[in-house]
Amino acid sequence: MASIEHVARGDVLRVIRRSRVLVLAQRVVDAGWQLDPLVLRRLVGRDEDPGRALGPLLGADPQLKGPKGRIVMISSVAGKSGNPTGAAYAASKHAIEGLSESLRREMMLFGIDVIIIAPGAVKTPIWDKGQEVDISVYKNSPYFPALEKVRAFTRHLSKIGLPPETIAEKIFESLTLANPSVRYQITPDPMRHLILSWLPKRTVDKMIAKRLGLTPQP
Repeated sequence: MASIEHVARGDVLRVIRRSRVLVLAQRVVDAGWQLDPLVLRRLVGRDEDPGRALGPLLGADPQLKGPKGRIVMISSVAGKSGNPTGAAYAASKHAIEGLSESLRREMMLFGIDVIIIAPGAVKTPIWDKGQEVDISVYKNSPYFPALEKVRAFTRHLSKIGLPPETIAEKIFESLTLANPSVRYQITPDPMRHLILSWLPKRTVDKMIAKRLGLTPQP
């Protein structure tokens, strides 16, 4: 076995990005894991399935004799809704929801479950990064007033956000419960999300338009 330092850092990160095991990237590169460079070279190859070699690192049973596995997909409350100025983010989370739904039904053939975790606001550095963006470049846009109000609301969310440990506990629960739900939505303000999910879409549209000033001007 050779040290991970003997494998090009760029190759390792390309492997991780391709397989989407993002959490593994930092550990593989920085923790000094002892990995077979031949396995890594196979993963870098275009025709190789990354999961075949990364699977053992993630606890997979190559003999398929152990208990059936579970896949946890991290989505967001935005995976079921969309808000002004957040179209790209909502689109990416809707994609995760659709992928997870399809994958769960495909994996029934092997007895593997797929569970979605959909957090609301969580206390992470993402909120500070958003506040650092200079939105003055959009001051001539008709959406600038709405953008200012959205930014103010995100400051509110950063204050009421859940601790990351709460999300981690739900992930652990979804991996260990005998009969987990297919989707868990975890938010600091569940009643607001519940009411919005009950209301007709047109009603919610009007509420958002009034709050952000998106109603047509006479």
